[in-house]
Amino acid sequence: MKYLILFSVLVGFNTCTNEKKQESAADVQLFSENLKTLKDYFFIPGMAAIVKKGDQILFEEYLGEKDVVGNKVVDSNTIFPIASITKVFSAALLFQLEEEGQLQLIDPINQYLPDLEIPDSIQIQHVLSHTSQGELGKQFYYSFRFSWLTMVIEKASGRSFKALMQEKIFDEIGLEDTYFVFDTKSIKSFEKDLAQPYLFDQEIQAGQVEYGISASAGMASTAMDLLKFDEALRSGKLISNASFEKITAPFTNHSPYGLGVFSQIIADEEVLWSYGQYDCYSSLYINVPEEDLTLVLLANNNLMSDPARLIYGDISYSLFAWNFLNQFVLNAPREIWQKPEQINQDLLATSTYYRDQLLAQSLAASFMSRFDTDQMKISTAILAQVFKAYPELERYADLSLLHNLTFLKDVAFYMELEENTQFDEQIVELGEYLLSIDSDNPYANIYLATFYDRKGKKATARKYFEKIVSAPNFSPFWYTKEAQAWLIQHPK
Repeated sequence: MKYLILFSVLVGFNTCTNEKKQESAADVQLFSENLKTLKDYFFIPGMAAIVKKGDQILFEEYLGEKDVVGNKVVDSNTIFPIASITKVFSAALLFQLEEEGQLQLIDPINQYLPDLEIPDSIQIQHVLSHTSQGELGKQFYYSFRFSWLTMVIEKASGRSFKALMQEKIFDEIGLEDTYFVFDTKSIKSFEKDLAQPYLFDQEIQAGQVEYGISASAGMASTAMDLLKFDEALRSGKLISNASFEKITAPFTNHSPYGLGVFSQIIADEEVLWSYGQYDCYSSLYINVPEEDLTLVLLANNNLMSDPARLIYGDISYSLFAWNFLNQFVLNAPREIWQKPEQINQDLLATSTYYRDQLLAQSLAASFMSRFDTDQMKISTAILAQVFKAYPELERYADLSLLHNLTFLKDVAFYMELEENTQFDEQIVELGEYLLSIDSDNPYANIYLATFYDRKGKKATARKYFEKIVSAPNFSPFWYTKEAQAWLIQHPK
């Protein structure tokens, strides 16, 4: 099954080998060209991008505008809210407290949050690893419960989260351009060089941020400060090597996440990563330890993260990640956007690496079809070729692929277009397979419930909606509300 555990990519035609990648000026140029292509495709107003290998900056570029109205461009001093990359900082802070003996990650979290009536069985490490929902300690679900760790840090240290982060992380390693910027009011009053928030809905529009400060989010930084933090975290300046191993190692064999950072294997290379996503900002951090290679990307709309469904824990669905990996890690320099009619059929038939990049493009196109229905045709054409080359879906089944298929139907439904039934068989096969592995998975259940509801098969839809609301140890989320609303509207 694709990527529910660590994944490896098999490649043919010498497009990707285990040989070390020796980047060239041509690779850097192609990375830059692809980055501009993606920026334009996703209507991102402004971006900051840095690639560093060891002590050498291989690539540094600042694109577009930090302030569209004022026509002010992004530069090296521009600060971006980093959203959930804040979680990596919080993980480091928790490990510092554990090393100092102020807490243990195996402590029951209700020891620090008694008012929430959390079961004794849920430990700090379960929340930190996003395994506190479903089957405790075994199932990864990226969860807002992570914000509980704010109170854990404050209760254990006797200090405010903000003050402790400033002292033990920002000041300790000299992060001079990293701050807490957590809502629209703080953005408007911010006196530093901050990228303004934007969203895209047929056009670029001014946005807002209302997320507060917590262990989950609330920080803002520059690309260079994030590189400084990355180096300090990996070098032992902030936490011990043993703690860093726990942060990055998968918490269970079935998880893409450790105790603060995502981890995957791509073409025999360990890839560590984290991402951020607000409605109006996005961020991406990738490190390849064996190559001592790091990427930082910051953007002032959400479309660097949202289309790739990174919440499911698979960086292979990010075209921004593929651009980095292709040019700097793998022996596969390639343009990032493949026209369906120009797909290399021989390569597709033999290279799962190439297949997965095409699936990332298909997922992005399905998301952007909300704004341009021609993108629906592109996504559909890519999927048809992939399914023809790889008919055994179980070998690469995952939530992101299921999301791709159902999202195409969502767009057609809400735009009142003719229903596309081309992939109905694959939707059912994928959904049932994923539920055979984890019957409580709320995402697979909501996808199938909605699918059958729109088919008029209410009895079948009901069992999936009921599964969502009856699943034990899940905090209410958007899918819970949708399921509950449907069940109320459709009583037995």
